[in-house]
Amino acid sequence: MGCCHPNMWNSPLPFPAATPTATAGGVPVHELSLAGERVQLLADRALYWPRTATLFVADVHLGKAAAFRAGGIPLPRGNTHADLA
Repeated sequence: MGCCHPNMWNSPLPFPAATPTATAGGVPVHELSLAGERVQLLADRALYWPRTATLFVADVHLGKAAAFRAGGIPLPRGNTHADLA
């Protein structure tokens, strides 16, 4: 017996499905209206809000490797710099 309702992950999203409308650097951009605002979903796990020129980035792990190294977990240096380049 799981912790969640079996259909929980198959329910429809509370906003209209995104449709590809353009590309940015060869990456598909999906535009949709969210709470009456036009936003763009980017394949790089980001959402761009053109009216405010705001970019929301998901799953950012800046400094994670340094924290792991400080805890004794060996990781190569320079990962964050390479990711931001």
